[in-house]
Amino acid sequence: MKQLFTAEIIERLVHEDGQTVLVLGRDDIITPLARDRARELGLELIGADGEDGRLPPWSAAAQATARPAHQATPASTPDGGDLEARVRQAVIRVLTQIAGQPPRGVGQTRSAWDQPARFPVDRRGPQPVCTTCGQPVQHKPDHLTQLDATHFAPKNIPRIRFRGKMDSVQGLMQLVAARARAWNLGELAHHLDTLAAYCREIVSAEYSDREVPPLVVAGLDEAALREATHHPQQALGIPHLTPGPGDHEILHWLNYLRAVVREAELDALDAFAPSPFHHPTRPDIIRALNRLSSAVYYLALLFQAGKLGWRIP
Repeated sequence: MKQLFTAEIIERLVHEDGQTVLVLGRDDIITPLARDRARELGLELIGADGEDGRLPPWSAAAQATARPAHQATPASTPDGGDLEARVRQAVIRVLTQIAGQPPRGVGQTRSAWDQPARFPVDRRGPQPVCTTCGQPVQHKPDHLTQLDATHFAPKNIPRIRFRGKMDSVQGLMQLVAARARAWNLGELAHHLDTLAAYCREIVSAEYSDREVPPLVVAGLDEAALREATHHPQQALGIPHLTPGPGDHEILHWLNYLRAVVREAELDALDAFAPSPFHHPTRPDIIRALNRLSSAVYYLALLFQAGKLGWRIP
């Protein structure tokens, strides 16, 4: 009978049962995180055929094992004498320590914006006016929508197009989270829920004309996210992702999600920086979407590196 070994099961076998060796059946599955935990606790893994526990074929750990040794070893970074190089090395060491643990965030104090969705428009206050004719809008026609608390505008202006794209991003974010839950990827789904909340916060800040707060997800702030996604080999031990036919469904969903976020970033530039010669009127929104893209990529890296639990449905 096939059995799935998770990190929690490994801990129970060691701490409660006192096991030092685990013999795996031919069809048994051990998650990458469980494998790491077994190594940390000194639990020896022995497979039915004499090899250690199986990794899912789509995980980076399994692919690294299949590569020749000279390809699997990351190039070393010289510890330069200049301050910038030393700072970079220190950041990479911290990120590497973070990557060796389950993604943080579950059970942590949430950001103020990380809340369930609610209807964002509050129509209390003065009668909104039309941005085109300047007259009060008594009955909203179908071609207008509320731009802010005091104005209605045509639905096809760049700002409203941007909001529509953000609706698509949030909807896709929740769809990918649902697929993650179907694969029992609870931590990934939790982080995607956080990013969906951040999508709502971006739109709320745009509507209310206030600054978008910084993004924090999976225990990383914006600076750490940027460093990890620019240097995945040092941070997570895998190269940049180039998804292909042999990769897992979840990786493709995350890759598609990131592409849609990048489309939203372009729509934001059309709305808030309509000319390449103009500085953005809302640089906070442009930055937020850039970091949102990095956050999705980081989750994809975590998944491909085998840092998230999984199961076969």
